[in-house]
Amino acid sequence: MMDVILFPYRIYVLLVFVLSTLIVFSLILFVKLFSEKNQSLMVYKISNKWAKACMALFFIRVEIKNKENITNEKAAIFIGNHRSYIDSAAVFYAIPKNFKPLGKSEFGKIPIFGWVYKSVAIMVDRSSPYRRARSLKLLKRQLLRGISVNLFPEGTFNMGNEPLLPFFDGAFKMALETETVIQPYIITGTQQVLHCTSWFRLKPGKICVKYLPPISPIDFLPNNAKALKEKAFSQIQKALIEEGNW
Repeated sequence: MMDVILFPYRIYVLLVFVLSTLIVFSLILFVKLFSEKNQSLMVYKISNKWAKACMALFFIRVEIKNKENITNEKAAIFIGNHRSYIDSAAVFYAIPKNFKPLGKSEFGKIPIFGWVYKSVAIMVDRSSPYRRARSLKLLKRQLLRGISVNLFPEGTFNMGNEPLLPFFDGAFKMALETETVIQPYIITGTQQVLHCTSWFRLKPGKICVKYLPPISPIDFLPNNAKALKEKAFSQIQKALIEEGNW
């Protein structure tokens, strides 16, 4: 019954998404053709405005908590939990500095949107260790340029009954190799807004992004990525349990 009631809303969302994607496609194409200076920053600003406009038009409210915890470092490795497709939009809404996310290569195959997505994200192909390592190398290059990155260290959607899936090592090895601060956060409410089992189950609601205290890699140098990973995992898991809406 609820799906029938929400059907017109979802058609509206699809139309808005397609139209806004075409607009963003045109803007990013213009930036890439005519402006080489600060290209990455301009693409980020377009993506940030796009995410905020879509959330408003889709009647999804995004609350950002504990902004004071966001590191003052120019570049940081943002990491958080992952439960829904809409997590990526929430991240572009909430991260207040230029960054590049690590994105699934499958999204790059979608007409028009895929080109936009590849312009915004560093694509990861998980079909081989070599290709995964290459993606992390590209992210590391962004950090060395002073551009932040965002990863979901669980690697995929968490569809289980625990707050988190085990973390992969990549983000934490990269933090040590570049001496870049880890900026953890939690996202809650996204699975209620858009369940990860379907693209077409979106509904109005509220999403919350809560920033946690940053973690300096200095205490874990030269190569204690395992301890750094365990600290980040524990911090995010504790915050999710306290929030109670994961």
